[in-house]
Amino acid sequence: MYLNSVCYTVIHAQVSWRSRQEWEQSYPFLKRVDTNVHKAFCNVCMKSFMISHGGLNDFLKRDVLTTVEEKVIAAELTKVYHSVNHNMSYNSIDCDSKLSPVILNDSQIASKISLGRTKASCLIYNVLAPASIEEIVEKLRLGVFYSISTDASNHGHIKLFPIIVRFYSPDNGISTCLLDFYEDPDEKAIDIYNNIKNRIKALDLDFTNPTTPMLILEKINNSVYKLLFQDNANILPAGCSAHMVHNVIRHAMEKCEFDVENLVLKVYGHLSYHAQRVQTLKEHFADAGIEYQNIIRHVKTRWLSLHPAIGKNLRGFPALKSYFISLGDNCPIFQFIVSIPCSNAAAERAFSLCGNAWTDSRNRLSVEHVKAELQVKINFQYNCKDFYDYVIKNKKMLKCAKSQDNTIGLKSPRYGSMLSLPVLSTGPWILQITPLLLCCEGSYLI
Repeated sequence: MYLNSVCYTVIHAQVSWRSRQEWEQSYPFLKRVDTNVHKAFCNVCMKSFMISHGGLNDFLKRDVLTTVEEKVIAAELTKVYHSVNHNMSYNSIDCDSKLSPVILNDSQIASKISLGRTKASCLIYNVLAPASIEEIVEKLRLGVFYSISTDASNHGHIKLFPIIVRFYSPDNGISTCLLDFYEDPDEKAIDIYNNIKNRIKALDLDFTNPTTPMLILEKINNSVYKLLFQDNANILPAGCSAHMVHNVIRHAMEKCEFDVENLVLKVYGHLSYHAQRVQTLKEHFADAGIEYQNIIRHVKTRWLSLHPAIGKNLRGFPALKSYFISLGDNCPIFQFIVSIPCSNAAAERAFSLCGNAWTDSRNRLSVEHVKAELQVKINFQYNCKDFYDYVIKNKKMLKCAKSQDNTIGLKSPRYGSMLSLPVLSTGPWILQITPLLLCCEGSYLI
């Protein structure tokens, strides 16, 4: 957590214990040290400091960052961000931190980087993840309209739920961010309702305000919609725009002379598990001057898989057409068709990123740590080079990262205390607009 500025208000001078008793009355976070009457203990920073000689000045010197220290911490944060952004393991971070001083031994920055697995975990969990949602929550508190969506998915025997917020701001446009990611074995309406309500309240956000519009997909009795409607009478039933477009085009395609889904499956079935056919197809791709891509199939239970399957067929259409014509008149005719304009949902993307991060080789990760990695990856929209420029200018994040040097293990961030600190950076103003009707199936929009 960030070092609390209240520690800096203590007067440093040679004083008696009587003065320290007065400090306890004025500053409850200061306590006496029983083993040494010349020391005081700060409950906020969890550190003790001398008061008999240099006073607080000795304590402050340890927390004043030099230019080199700032660059070292910024480099460490950027390396951690880089590893999360590219799904790298903590072993690779540990190895890289030991290798950099050897290869770059003439670099003052590289020689001072110390980034083992434990410290990297702490930086992600206690610095980057809270910082990724701090600015978002501050914007939402200003009264901007926003939507909340959630869904459920199983990761082995664990049932996971993301809480995703989408809102508009003049400086960034439409933003989609992950506020929370939690485990709950129960998928009942009352459990989903309680989780949404409690976790949003933990961020000091209030969606029960009558002036806050909310749109809910479900309409059945005793559903999440009914429960949330009791808190906010402005709830309106709404549907997923992506599913609406998909259903409209699916019914419209009934007028087409051929079945699009059947076409995709037939092309895949003809080429899959036939090495000789694929090799011949690659030659047609080379003749057409098109880079070869594997033909993928469509799974009917996953309607979003149809769009990329059609897209790949369209990108390789000249080569596919040439290949099937070369087979003669007894082969099926491959026809051109426009791709279906469906979009992927943010919640499903969160599950996809979760699967990439939570692999069998990283099965010791906890849900809380996976949540932290997803928040860093989804909420920070920087490439690794730009992230370094962002970190080196952010003094509060650098101080927060410095405070993690002596941290052992992971400390669960408390939203209440973390979000009460000053925001990292906010736009000059927030425009209130009509909420966007973009959500996934089973989502709840505020």
